[in-house]
Amino acid sequence: MSDNESRECRVSGSDGRLIARRQLELWRILYYVTHKPALLARILNATAISAFTKRIPHWQTSISLTEACNMNCEHCFSKLFTKKAKQNQQKELTTDEIIGFIKETLELGVFAFDLQGGEVFLHPDLEDIILACEPSRSHIGIITNGTLFNESWALKLKRLGVDKICVSIDSGIEKEHDDFRRSPGTWKQATNAVDLALKFKFRVYVLTTVTHENLHSEGVTKIREYCIKKKVRNWLFIAIPVGNWRGKQEFLIDEKDHEFIADLNRRSRGLIARDISPHMFGFLKGCPAVTEAIHMTSYGDVIPCPFTHISLGNIRDHRLKDIIDRALTIEEFRTNKPVCLIGEDREFIRKYGHKTFESDEGPLDGEEVLGFESKLSRRDDSGT
Repeated sequence: MSDNESRECRVSGSDGRLIARRQLELWRILYYVTHKPALLARILNATAISAFTKRIPHWQTSISLTEACNMNCEHCFSKLFTKKAKQNQQKELTTDEIIGFIKETLELGVFAFDLQGGEVFLHPDLEDIILACEPSRSHIGIITNGTLFNESWALKLKRLGVDKICVSIDSGIEKEHDDFRRSPGTWKQATNAVDLALKFKFRVYVLTTVTHENLHSEGVTKIREYCIKKKVRNWLFIAIPVGNWRGKQEFLIDEKDHEFIADLNRRSRGLIARDISPHMFGFLKGCPAVTEAIHMTSYGDVIPCPFTHISLGNIRDHRLKDIIDRALTIEEFRTNKPVCLIGEDREFIRKYGHKTFESDEGPLDGEEVLGFESKLSRRDDSGT
């Protein structure tokens, strides 16, 4: 046996996958050293906190900048938020309000931002919001359906310091994706957006929503194969029965589906992943809702994640730190669970989640759904 053959045997199987993961993490460290050393320092600090104190740092925030969109997708839930906002005579957050929220997250140690919509490129002040995230010391991702991402935007985002472009593609079969998005030609636009993002050397993710019914389908299989061929990460969102899918609990994945995705993650060396997959250089894994991350709607409601439609408080009325601290009094939010709370944890769904599955508006009031024992202090007149 040659030396090369011997080495290949030694790194095969699980050992090989581990080495591949470590090589990928080393590449990321080298990237941050050369491009964003201040961000690397923040990441290493958070990793050290996690490793040595067993305290999970709050490091990630996703923000819906607007509910405006140029599509009407089969699984969309943004109309739920718009309906409730209209009933309450609420308007979307102003740019100044969004930037104020970002400043609060930075003060709490957040260093990763995912900006989305609706369709994120429809927000008129996207560039100002990116700058407010302090790109030199933050990791910034853009989530888009891909139809409005062009070379002009790619150049702007690269210059601004955006790190990651996430493009939603629901099937590797062109017609299936277009039908799901209810808009012909969008598969070509989305795949062109992937190619453009690769050309400009962004980290590229393809986002795919999977259900118990389609996980093993030809379309989802083909999109996985597409991502592996392109060497881009296929990020799987598991279906939640809200919005246009309200009440369709048959879409929820089961234990066999969970293990199938976990095996895909291992065999693909991390190219097929989901939010509970190993992250933070492998030190963390499990559902990050509230423990590590939160999401803010375009109307200011802070919710555990984009799919858990329970308002923990609104930033127009309350300070973010107070909102998070109170949310952490709920047992399910104190530690990372091995499964998605809203999509897999049947006990969490029985206690809380089923109410969102049955609602035709959102998000629901957390004080009513979660039964908080304390009231949040309101912001004073100065807005602090």
